[in-house]
Amino acid sequence: MNFRRLFVPLALVIAIPLLAACGGDAEPTPTPSGPLPTLVDVEVSEWAVTQVINQSGSGTTTFHVTNKGALEHEFVLFRTDLGPTELPIGADGTVDESAGEVIGEIQPSELQPGDQAATTFQLGSGKYVLLCNLPGHYAQGMRSAFALANN
Repeated sequence: MNFRRLFVPLALVIAIPLLAACGGDAEPTPTPSGPLPTLVDVEVSEWAVTQVINQSGSGTTTFHVTNKGALEHEFVLFRTDLGPTELPIGADGTVDESAGEVIGEIQPSELQPGDQAATTFQLGSGKYVLLCNLPGHYAQGMRSAFALANN
């Protein structure tokens, strides 16, 4: 009798129940429900605010901010219907914050050269400006439009 003809079926008879036993009763990985959070990487430097949106939609929004410049900067999330270059500047060289609503900020003490900081907000759909509001920084170009749409 040919040994190979017996070996293959016999191996299957033994292997199939063993493989089935290895599967166990593993719980499936839950799928998150609802909208995913918005994740935004922001770099501030002389004289720019750049952003990369990794996931977008209204709701929980986290900004990871890195100071790539040689000077201290701050990060301000400003809600306004004005464009990023249209915000009024006061006599002190900062944006007049009455032209919109400051949602939140990261202070200069947290954004020294090379520092990274993160902040999270619950945001609705709308138009925002990301800016540095240290005297003269906005006017030098440290601003960027940011918008969220409904999910």
